[in-house]
Amino acid sequence: MKHIRLWPEKVDYVFRRACSKKYDTGMLGDLGKGAGKGGGGGGAVRDAGGPFGKMGAAREEEYFYHKQRELIAKLKDQLEEENRLREAEITRHRQAIEENKEAVKKIEESLSYCDDKVNNKGRR
Repeated sequence: MKHIRLWPEKVDYVFRRACSKKYDTGMLGDLGKGAGKGGGGGGAVRDAGGPFGKMGAAREEEYFYHKQRELIAKLKDQLEEENRLREAEITRHRQAIEENKEAVKKIEESLSYCDDKVNNKGRR
């Protein structure tokens, strides 16, 4: 599985964009009532207006709503996977630290054992 690294700034940007009010009727005019504000049309059905324009606009809004929800869910899954990987990495590091501490203890014990032998030989 390909691991995608997401930086906090990117996550914030994606989330803000997905949750924006871009498709609020204040920016686009009345959906399905012909061309929106700011020039440019929304396609032949939208430009025509009427019930087909409203229905087309509603389906389009629904499509993008579901697409945004899908992207947010995917982003959430990626972040959770990254967290799982990091937790596993932390566990491996903790185990390595414990192994190193035990190695240091063994070295200290062997050094103290050698020091004791040297000190005892000098007393004879």
